[in-house]
Amino acid sequence: MIKREQPLWESTRDLHHACEEHPLGQTMFKATVTDQDWCDWLGVFHVLHMAIDPWVPPHVQVTGALTLDLIEMLPLTPTPVEAAKRFAATLDTAEKIGGAAYVLIGAHRRGGQVMERRFAEAGRTLPLRHVRFHDPATAELFVKELRLRGELADTARATFQCLLDAMEEIHTRNSRG
Repeated sequence: MIKREQPLWESTRDLHHACEEHPLGQTMFKATVTDQDWCDWLGVFHVLHMAIDPWVPPHVQVTGALTLDLIEMLPLTPTPVEAAKRFAATLDTAEKIGGAAYVLIGAHRRGGQVMERRFAEAGRTLPLRHVRFHDPATAELFVKELRLRGELADTARATFQCLLDAMEEIHTRNSRG
C-alpha cells in the first residue's frame, strides 16, 4: 500500500522507470521497435481503453484513434496480451478507472510526444494517432487533476505493473521468433 498523501508521479516512479528501461520500452524509445511489437503494444492500449473510455470525458478517449492505428498496421494484427485482458477486467470502479486513466492518458500525452519525435527522427512511420488529442491543453489538465488524487496510487501502480507485464509478454513471445 502506498502513502496516499504522496503525489502519484512519486508513488509510481519506480514502475514508470522500469517500463522505460524494459527491453521493449527501450526499442520504442530508440525507434527500433518491430512492426509486430508495435502492433501488439497498440493492442494492449486498445484493450485497456475499451475498459476506461466509456467512463472518461470524450476529450481524452482514444479508442477510436487506436482502432485507426490498428487498421493502419494491417495486415499485421495484435496478438492478444493476457496481462492486458486480465487487468482490463478489474477496471470496474471509479477509483480503478481514475488510476488507469492517469497512467494511460498521461503516457499518451507525455510519452507520446517523445515517441512521435523519436519515430520522426528515425524515419519511422508507425501509427501514433492515439497520442494526438484534439484539445491537448484540456487533456493535460485532466491528467494534472488526476495527479493530485493520492487515493488513485494503488491502481496507478497496478496499471504500470500491467504495462510492464504486457511488455514482458510481448518481448518474450516475439523475441522467440
